[in-house]
Amino acid sequence: MERVLITGANRGIGLEFVRQCLARGDTVLAGARRPDEARELDELERRFGEMLHILPLDVTDDTSIAGAHRSALTRVDGLDLLVNNAGINEGSHDAGGRRLYVRLGSLSAPDTLRVLHVNTVGPLMVAQAFLDLLRRGRRPRIAGISSGLGSITHAGGGGYAYNMSKAALNMATRMLSIDLRGEDIVSVAFSPGWVRTDMGGSQAPLAPAESVAGMLGVIDGLTMEQTGEFLSWKDGKRLEW
Repeated sequence: MERVLITGANRGIGLEFVRQCLARGDTVLAGARRPDEARELDELERRFGEMLHILPLDVTDDTSIAGAHRSALTRVDGLDLLVNNAGINEGSHDAGGRRLYVRLGSLSAPDTLRVLHVNTVGPLMVAQAFLDLLRRGRRPRIAGISSGLGSITHAGGGGYAYNMSKAALNMATRMLSIDLRGEDIVSVAFSPGWVRTDMGGSQAPLAPAESVAGMLGVIDGLTMEQTGEFLSWKDGKRLEW
């Protein structure tokens, strides 16, 4: 059994991480920006009781992060896994909600910065805030949920904010791995595949359950030799930056 913190846990990939970690007996801290609207988490809490703790957590708000950390300290004495999953794209309500791929000529600085804040700066601030608990973990790992769209090698047009934010998350992952290597804390980024979620859309070929099961399988077998890498959800294969 592990102690796991999952951000953006109220829907999509994050919610599936909660389900699968609970099913295998983990103690889960589920961060959600608006927990009063997280009905699926409430149902899981009724089912799993003290195995699940729902924490109000807005990864763009330092006060919210600090509050979630204080709450976590009363529930666990260490963290074995941090899943930095919270994220938005240009079509998300929090980023202006205009459309998925905003192209050159219609870019908005505030919308772009909002995506970067949630997807890149937020995960870094959460990792920093929870380092004390990770240091007390058993084989502690940080898993950032990135995207194949963050690969500079395979970049296409459009989607500036989202693609940039995931490329930057990959860099943050690598830098964390360097700073934390001496403490035996593994830091990796994952491409979860194209997943059927609110962000991925109904045409995506991959179910959340399949993607998360693959990532958890890789996470369970992570070694320090893999720290700082960008990995495939399916088999842990190293992906091109």
